[in-house]
Amino acid sequence: MDRPQPFPPLSSFTTEELRCLRTFYAVCTEILACRFVRNLPQQEHRLTIERREDGRTRTQSPSYDRDDLRSFLTLLRKLLAPKEPSYIYRIINIFAKHDPKECTAEYRQFRKALNDMERSYAGVRISIGTDKDEKEFTPKRMLDTVFNADVFHSDASKQDDLRRLRDFSPVTRPFLVKYCIDVVNIALPFAAAIRNRGYL
Repeated sequence: MDRPQPFPPLSSFTTEELRCLRTFYAVCTEILACRFVRNLPQQEHRLTIERREDGRTRTQSPSYDRDDLRSFLTLLRKLLAPKEPSYIYRIINIFAKHDPKECTAEYRQFRKALNDMERSYAGVRISIGTDKDEKEFTPKRMLDTVFNADVFHSDASKQDDLRRLRDFSPVTRPFLVKYCIDVVNIALPFAAAIRNRGYL
């Protein structure tokens, strides 16, 4: 993403575009500094499901600090909420607008990666419920439920989804966290480019 200079100069960006780029960079910096992300290298992430001799299953999954996770999700939302200036798709579009046309394919790949992850992370779409009352959860739906029914709002219409996620949290939690971290990993090269190109 960082290409030989000359980069598009500051004068080619509107005031609003620069505000979005700088806000995005600030959010990414906060994410890297938050305790949840700093502790990730020491965190156990393995999910195991084993069947016992009596036919029952035993599930072992990561246990994340609730307050640290909520703080991380509060920051992550700023990258994923369309109305936020730091919305990651908005940032990709700003880069695509100003960089040479030969970069278009690369930015299209970033968008596609995000879209694919939202719909089915690593091929995982989790169905929760009975045969007659089953709901399918993509990573995007999981995160939307957590945002709107727990972290930021208490949306009554999302409470059933939240209950289902909590009932199956040993299974859903590690997939959701992995999805969130991979979103951050897509965002970070853009933050680095903003800094290295002198757009701050």
